Amino acid sequence: MGVHSAVRLFTNICTLPFYTFLFIFSSQRPCRQWTYKQAISVHIIRLVISALSLRGKSPPAKLEPGAEGDRFVVIPPAVSSTYKEITRIDREIQPAQTGATWYPSRPQKATELEQVVLHFHGGAYVIGDGREQDAGFLARTLLKAGKGRISHVLCSQYRLSAGDRQGRFPAALQDALTCYAHLVRTQGVAPERIVVSGDSAGANLSLALLRYLESYGESLGLKPPGNVWLWSPWLDAVASSKKPSDSAPHFQTDYVTEAFGHWGASCLMPDHSTGVTIHNPYIQAYGNPFATTAKVFVHTGGLEFMANPILTFVEQMRSVKGNVVEDHLTGQNAQPSVMRNFSPTADHNDPARPTLLWAQTPPIIAPTSNKIGAAVRLFRSTFSVNPAKSFASENRSQ
Repeated sequence: MGVHSAVRLFTNICTLPFYTFLFIFSSQRPCRQWTYKQAISVHIIRLVISALSLRGKSPPAKLEPGAEGDRFVVIPPAVSSTYKEITRIDREIQPAQTGATWYPSRPQKATELEQVVLHFHGGAYVIGDGREQDAGFLARTLLKAGKGRISHVLCSQYRLSAGDRQGRFPAALQDALTCYAHLVRTQGVAPERIVVSGDSAGANLSLALLRYLESYGESLGLKPPGNVWLWSPWLDAVASSKKPSDSAPHFQTDYVTEAFGHWGASCLMPDHSTGVTIHNPYIQAYGNPFATTAKVFVHTGGLEFMANPILTFVEQMRSVKGNVVEDHLTGQNAQPSVMRNFSPTADHNDPARPTLLWAQTPPIIAPTSNKIGAAVRLFRSTFSVNPAKSFASENRSQ
């Protein structure tokens, strides 16, 4: 941590009491329509994200079951021929065993698996692990939203890129492919019954996997999934790789800081010896649309600083003939919600308004990165594309 960064972090922490007073006045909140609790929650989470971005290293990945017990599985690499071209660009980064956690339980036989969600957590490729504390609430919410149509969620523990650099590109893509091949070949789940889901960097990884399957899937016997859900996707790694600035649109109303994205992009960069740069379409989704047979659902919040690139990317994907892309934009007053152990409620006042999962209690701040949940909002729409239609209906009936 540099002296300037340390001083800035210390200053931010010292000013917290000032903001707890300032936000009493709605006119001084990042968004006037936010409640006092929402304004303070976002500010505190920003401090935690800022602290994490100064660590410089990802927490070590563990392949022991831990608290997840038999729900945690270690998946061996698929057969060597599964990994082609872009996944083989770096001789030092080879397919390896990867961890994943099943929700609500580990399936004992293939007949238990109906529609399965393969989810990739967020965290700029530098934090997160898909385990209970990191993704448990998200997984159970998706299961509840599915109302019996989604039988299981598998959350991947792909390799992270900060630390010894053994998780740099294409390590996460290799792990994502390993998990997908495991579902299709080992678990016997038909591709059309798989939903690939990702939050932020996990959504970036979901798009990379989808792009790979569209290019090589048919020859590998791994057709693309039926649906892809992208939650506030991180699409513009090139922009994130540049010097962070506090002047980005909606900077004050998003708890994810530009410095955090810069850290992630810097660590993700392929080794220079590969000849592949961060501009590669498998990393830089923005500006690189492609044809897909999967139905794609994209969500973003109107006050996220990545909202504009996301909406532009949606139009880029729609410009490709045959693509089915649905998007939902949260209203301009929506607070980023942390998908952890919080109680969700629906907006009963306006049935036409998309349903947002609100954090009803202040976020629990902890020193370890796996305490920081993924940012997710669920909305009502056609279930084949959007997972939240059933969930919204259930909330309105309560």
